Amino acid sequence: MFQHTFRDVRAPFHARVRGTDGNRHSAGGIEPVSDVIGDSDPFKDLWCYTNPVFVDVW
Repeated sequence: MFQHTFRDVRAPFHARVRGTDGNRHSAGGIEPVSDVIGDSDPFKDLWCYTNPVFVDVW
């Protein structure tokens, strides 16, 4: 479970969470490296993305 408190929020917003195992990423960044056609192994680099979470402010 993930829990976070946002403070001083005055307007609605949305958030998405992205995660990686960190095995393969672009030089100097955190973006995933594109797969090579004919040589792609989904288990060499695992990424996950959440659906957006919309937050209303009352």
